Amino acid sequence: MAADSNADVLYESLQIEIDRALKYADKDELNRGRYYGWGLSIPNQACVIAYEATSQVRFLELLSQTIETILPYRDSELGRVDDVRKRAMHSWGTNRYAGEGRYTADITVAGRISYPIASFCQLVRNDTRLEERFGRQAERFLQVARRCIDEYDDEFHTIEGTDQGYYYSVTHDEVEPINHMAWAGNALILLHNITGEEKYGRMARQLAAYFRAGMWIDKSGNLVWSYRLYRLRGKKGEYVWKARTSSEFALLAHRYGVVFTQRDMVAIADTFLNNIYRGNGRFSARIDCVYIDMEKYKDHRGGYLCLTPFLAFDGFRPQIREVLEEMVSTRMDIGGWLRRSHGLIAYAHRLNRIESDPAVDTSRQDIGLRIEDARWMLTVSPPSNHRERPIRIRDPNSRTHLRCTRTTPIVAD
Repeated sequence: MAADSNADVLYESLQIEIDRALKYADKDELNRGRYYGWGLSIPNQACVIAYEATSQVRFLELLSQTIETILPYRDSELGRVDDVRKRAMHSWGTNRYAGEGRYTADITVAGRISYPIASFCQLVRNDTRLEERFGRQAERFLQVARRCIDEYDDEFHTIEGTDQGYYYSVTHDEVEPINHMAWAGNALILLHNITGEEKYGRMARQLAAYFRAGMWIDKSGNLVWSYRLYRLRGKKGEYVWKARTSSEFALLAHRYGVVFTQRDMVAIADTFLNNIYRGNGRFSARIDCVYIDMEKYKDHRGGYLCLTPFLAFDGFRPQIREVLEEMVSTRMDIGGWLRRSHGLIAYAHRLNRIESDPAVDTSRQDIGLRIEDARWMLTVSPPSNHRERPIRIRDPNSRTHLRCTRTTPIVAD
């Protein structure tokens, strides 16, 4: 039987991964966007998930410290001009991806950095205890996330006659692949929820609609998509190390009632169980029905650990957790959940009990409450007297709150 995740172990692992990414960035000034966008984004979001699971404020302190560390290195602060856009961006650039040594800051990096920042801001906004501790900092961070995402407004295009939209890469002169836009989509969803600004809601909805319209049912009867939604539609499913990111956008969109439905989530979960997992410990490297042995890619882009973020779909198909738990616990070559940063988010999801601050009751009980409407978000936060946990239920669309406890009826907040 696999051991449960441990908050102390996770916290130490997050510190190590964050420190490693920051040190790499300090050694390569023109590549900060790469190390911040990939090296930091996973541990940063894992901090958010870990806090939601445990209520331990140290995870948010670690995240806020990391954000503070990277803010002075935005291109706008350094006066470093984007070779493609010919201006200093309110983002972080790199000379690795544009070719010919050009330095540029694209939406991919902007989204991967801004999403965890927006997640932090939303947590603070929705909890009075966190507001007292992080409120001013969160206000500053919110402006950073907004300016970062706003930089790419003129690169977002609505498809005429539809309610679909996408980001266009001015660097490569083509539509961005869906996994490049995914965390930008996540940031848009949260920015709309936090600010109520129509622009963010429209862009999030159109991007989600673009993603959903680009999906198809493959020959095995499962819902799939391609790396480039329309160029490869119906031809080639996305590789799993990219699909892990794309699927996170679909999942968050569903949670906020944006385009994706419960049926879609079940379908994606079934795609994992039918197309990716092939039984007897075998996995395919693509999400469509064409089997490509994952063993060929066990040392590529996180290897088998890149499958672990699909654990977030276990609420739709519990067997996913069983499959992934068995994979990590029985394959010694994987090296455990925390061998590489790719497993951090799944490990955070595995924190299946509340391990709160020492002053807070750490017991977790079934509150006997089931929310059928997917628009409602359920969070649990400790009250000031630490004797009873109030339940906060939030409608992201109307920004309405309901509060109740295990012993009191639901009342309007």
